[in-house]
Amino acid sequence: MTSSFPSPGQQPTPPAGAPSPQSRPPADGGSGSSANSGGRTGWFSGLPENIRLFVQLWLLVLGLEVTHQVLNVVIGLLDTSVLKASARESMSDAQLEMLGEDALGAAATGSIVVMGLLSVAMMGLLLWMLLLFRKRSRQAAMARRLLLFFGFYFGFRILMIFLLTPGASDVPVAFYAVDGSLQILIGVLAVLTVILSFRQETLKWTGEIPGDPGAPELPTRRRGGPERMGGDTPGKRRGDDPTPQGWQYPGQSGSAPRQGDTPQDPPSHEQEK
Repeated sequence: MTSSFPSPGQQPTPPAGAPSPQSRPPADGGSGSSANSGGRTGWFSGLPENIRLFVQLWLLVLGLEVTHQVLNVVIGLLDTSVLKASARESMSDAQLEMLGEDALGAAATGSIVVMGLLSVAMMGLLLWMLLLFRKRSRQAAMARRLLLFFGFYFGFRILMIFLLTPGASDVPVAFYAVDGSLQILIGVLAVLTVILSFRQETLKWTGEIPGDPGAPELPTRRRGGPERMGGDTPGKRRGDDPTPQGWQYPGQSGSAPRQGDTPQDPPSHEQEK
């Protein structure tokens, strides 16, 4: 007769039809990876709040800037008269006759396309700097400074939108309205990234100042004064003893005061006489 109980050290056999422990879902109803990452998976998982917001804003700035550059190329191709006029002013009559009108138009179109490609390549460089900042590499501090420079540039470009007025052109006004709105939105987002780049959490992330970027900031103590949170009382420094030197509690000889003992006033000069 065989026993149905498992021997010591032997795993019990689950009944037929029961799910194995490996196939059981977690208790919270989600996957284990999502639970460990706090519900955020992907490129922004594990980042402090300030760094995550900085990266998200810059991704949005770069996407809108690429859209602005594409729209700028379209506007330039719709009306090349301005470039042709500037080219005629810089060239002599002999050079104009040698080139011809078709070559002049092709040169204007090529310059517009080349400028657009250079602008998109610059956005690719900024995206690479953002990747270095995101990975917290050794060049993270350099990437932060370069992004800071372009953040100032995009913010300053807002003023140029209101100062400059487009001349007579065959391009519909709606194109200029959409392009100007994009530049204003890019400038506002860039100013926000400039503000975030000067925070201590960002500087700790790049290693420009020591510290953990995810740790909360400790209260700083003022020089010659109390701490901001839970510090000493005004006019009193830590380590000061309010009792006179040489005075002890009754019955105290190098030990803690006994229960029931009360402090007494130190003897005055008249009592000593």
